[in-house]
Amino acid sequence: MLLALHDALVRSQLGWLFAWKSVILAAVVFAALIVWRPFCKYLCPLGAIYGLFNRYSVIGVKVDAGLCNHCGACVRSCGMDVRMVGDHECIHCAKCMDVCVQGAISLKAGKITLKAPEPAHRKVEEVWSEKIRTRGRIMWGIALTV
Repeated sequence: MLLALHDALVRSQLGWLFAWKSVILAAVVFAALIVWRPFCKYLCPLGAIYGLFNRYSVIGVKVDAGLCNHCGACVRSCGMDVRMVGDHECIHCAKCMDVCVQGAISLKAGKITLKAPEPAHRKVEEVWSEKIRTRGRIMWGIALTV
C-alpha cells in the first residue's frame, strides 16, 4: 500500500511535463527510423545557429566549379540530404570527397587546401608514369648486368 501511494505521488509530480517529454522522445525515435539524424536536422537549436554562420565557416568543403560536371553523386551520398555541397545543412564531414570522380571537392581552411583528392584521370596518368619508370629501371638494371 505504501508503494502504491508512493507511485501515485511520483506520477502526480511528473504530470504533463513528463508526458510531453515522452511524446517528443517517441517522435524523435520514430523519425530516426526514417530520417538520418532527425534531432540535429529539425530540433537542435545549436545546429540552427551554426547553420546561420555556415556560409562564413573557416573550415569546410568547397567545390571547384571548373572540375564539377554536376553528376550529383556527392549530393546522393550525403547523409544530411543537402541540396548542394556546402549549403546551410552541410556539416562538412567530407564524405562527398570520396565519391566525387572528378576530384572537384576539397576540404579547405580559407584559401589553404587541407585535403584534396586527385581526379580519376590524373590517377590513371600517375599509374602509367609509374609503370614507365619501373620498366626503365628494369631495363637499366639489365643493361648494367650485361
